[in-house]
Amino acid sequence: MDRSNFKGTAVKLSKFLISVAASSLLSCLGPMAAYAQSPAPEENFSVTERPRPEYDPVGIRAGAFRISPFLRGDVGYFDNVFATQTNRQGDVVLGLNSGLDVGSTWSRHLFRGSFQSQTDFYQRFEGESRTNFRGDVEGRLDLGRASAIGAGGAFRRHVDPRTSPETPLNAAELVRFNTRTVFVYGYHTLNRLRLTGRLQRRGYDFADLDTLNFGRVSLEDRNRVEYDATGRADYSVSPDTSVFFEGGWNRRDYGVIPASGVERSSTGQTFLVGARTNITRLLRGEVAVGYLRQNYQAANVNILGSVSTRVALEYFASPLTTVRFDASRRVLDTGVESSAGLLQTDLGVQVDHELLRNVLVNFGGGYQRQGFRGLPRADRYLTANAGAKYLINRNLAAGLTYNYLNGRSSDLVNGRAYSSNGIRLSLTVQL
Repeated sequence: MDRSNFKGTAVKLSKFLISVAASSLLSCLGPMAAYAQSPAPEENFSVTERPRPEYDPVGIRAGAFRISPFLRGDVGYFDNVFATQTNRQGDVVLGLNSGLDVGSTWSRHLFRGSFQSQTDFYQRFEGESRTNFRGDVEGRLDLGRASAIGAGGAFRRHVDPRTSPETPLNAAELVRFNTRTVFVYGYHTLNRLRLTGRLQRRGYDFADLDTLNFGRVSLEDRNRVEYDATGRADYSVSPDTSVFFEGGWNRRDYGVIPASGVERSSTGQTFLVGARTNITRLLRGEVAVGYLRQNYQAANVNILGSVSTRVALEYFASPLTTVRFDASRRVLDTGVESSAGLLQTDLGVQVDHELLRNVLVNFGGGYQRQGFRGLPRADRYLTANAGAKYLINRNLAAGLTYNYLNGRSSDLVNGRAYSSNGIRLSLTVQL
């Protein structure tokens, strides 16, 4: 389909979505609106996980498999497309998201696959239009009731947003790259002790980039292969609580040294101790703390050593409200040319509430700090979000989301300082 036809179709889709959403809101206010559940949910089901048989899609049965396709169209507006502090440019965005999930229904073993494509079409700045794609597949072989081994793979086609520090300030187009992942894993349970292991390989392949002042440049210095190995031992001290020790090793291999001369290849280790809990109708999740270390090959970059944390807790404030807390500190690679890598700290909170049986609302916020190795630079981000989802029936759902992002860098020359707001209205068809 050529661009003009696609644009015409997208405009028609946006008008259809607006009309459907409006009628959905009116019906929501009418006498036939369903009321929120007052009984407590089943043991530690969050608001978003709670079964709703009259609204959950049933999928398509195909022998021993269940196929669940969906199609989502949306229309949105973003007020700062290029993530700039001055001369802000806004645009209307039409989106089309399609996907397919396939899963086995066997009593033992497992096979599942997932495929999804997201296209955003910008009305004024057509060069900002993008398509992201992902595909995942996994198989698991159960070796009795206490053991299993599995393997899988994934492919992603990504686009770095303008808000990312990985996107150069002089980029005339979006940074595009692919990732390919393969992994194997296994676990074995011995009474109260559960042992788990995982090996993974992921490769990154970046496309060349058009710039405003240097023409087309190669990003091959960002191509890399990442190897990760993780082992974990969980010991159950009670039916709903366990303590664990986790150790990880990683290796990052870059084939090309950037023009800055900073070698980004490295090896690292992470060690964590923590607890996992599942207290009925109160708290679920895990808390871990430990130490991480990353050794870079660059002679002028010191070894990175820091406290490592990982928190993922869900608090069931009431049968209709779930509050989630997340926190983490980890080492990541970066595309900032003069930096070997970065240490990232994340904090976040999210609240989900069941306003009505078929109306879910949410809001949250977060903080992120990125400290770049080899540079006197730190980037900080504040986020806020809010949304609502209206479940019309098993096959239709309407949604409204709002997102706010504020970014500030201590590097006044190569960093960014901006704020942006975005809103989307969507309609999802699912089987």
